Amino acid sequence: MHHSIKTARYPKAGNSGFTLLELIVGIGLIGIVLTGVYKVASKSIELSENVLIRQHDNLHMHSFMGLLKRNIEDIPGNAKIHMEPAEFQSGVARSEIALFDYPLAFSWAGVSAGSKIVFIITGPDKSLEGASQIEIRYLNQEEAEIYEESQSLSDDLGMGIVLMNELKNVTWNFYDQRNREWVDNWSVEDYPNQRPSMVYMEISFLDESEPIQSYYWIPTVEDPATIARATQSGNTRGTGNSSGRSQNVRGGVVRPDGSSSRGNQGRSESRGRSSGGRGPARPPTSSSGRTSSSIGLPGGAGQRK
Repeated sequence: MHHSIKTARYPKAGNSGFTLLELIVGIGLIGIVLTGVYKVASKSIELSENVLIRQHDNLHMHSFMGLLKRNIEDIPGNAKIHMEPAEFQSGVARSEIALFDYPLAFSWAGVSAGSKIVFIITGPDKSLEGASQIEIRYLNQEEAEIYEESQSLSDDLGMGIVLMNELKNVTWNFYDQRNREWVDNWSVEDYPNQRPSMVYMEISFLDESEPIQSYYWIPTVEDPATIARATQSGNTRGTGNSSGRSQNVRGGVVRPDGSSSRGNQGRSESRGRSSGGRGPARPPTSSSGRTSSSIGLPGGAGQRK
């Protein structure tokens, strides 16, 4: 009788699977690669978001400049401008530019036409300490009477819309054509029956980037009441003085930065030419900055985050 004994065969060590150490090393390498890919993808997404934010801010600033241009340069002949010297609140300059008898100024969805007084208010930003904002405030006839009696604009008076916020500072100056100088306030008591021929605005930002400068011409137009009286009296002196746009200013205008312009050739942009000492010194604003034409964005700064 033959007996056979079968012995179990074990695989050789060279043909065995991955060891625990090899699995750990492999998983570690895969983790390192995935971490690098994630960082690259995150940076790419962050860059794309920053580009979109910058484009949005630029469009916002462009729209804001266009809104100011349309309303400031289309002021009717019977409208008045009033601004007292700026006051500081919480370390931020607060100013109020009042547009009287301009019912369609800064028309907005949800704002009923016929506002007696429209304010352009620059002051402390309610959402960020130490920052400034630009707000439009609408007062109807009753609210305008309250304001004229108290000579004070309270926060609960009228309806407001914030146009720009998170700004460092906003500066306004007005050009007095009669005295050929820039002033930082325009009171109806000091300038009765007179309007500035040009408005200068400078916006500075919290990130210390270059400020934006913009100039807006105010047209020389006839008061509609004057035209009506002249028509009724048979005076046909015409339409020459009521064309709606100012002609070239004789002798030119000296800008806040000391440069000069002549008529429409220097309509709303600074060309950097020196006035040769013939004009007044620059208003107390920053010494540098990009100058915007009155139609909008000079090249990139906007609402900063």
